[in-house]
Amino acid sequence: MQKKRNNETINRDDIVKYALKNKKSIDELRQMLTENGFRELYARLYRDCVFIWAIYHKKDLETVNAELEKINCRRI
Repeated sequence: MQKKRNNETINRDDIVKYALKNKKSIDELRQMLTENGFRELYARLYRDCVFIWAIYHKKDLETVNAELEKINCRRI
């Protein structure tokens, strides 16, 4: 799902990627997702579980993508 904002198309992955790069907290990420009309992270989804783990442990984007590849999920 994608949203338009100021003539730019953003998606949920863009917001997660921004949060990871800027070392945002899980609460800040949740707020950004809901403010932009996306669903919150859901720990029962493998991909979201990796995002939650990465935010809590301050992992970088390369580590997140490596973990996503291990479980056969799309990279961000």
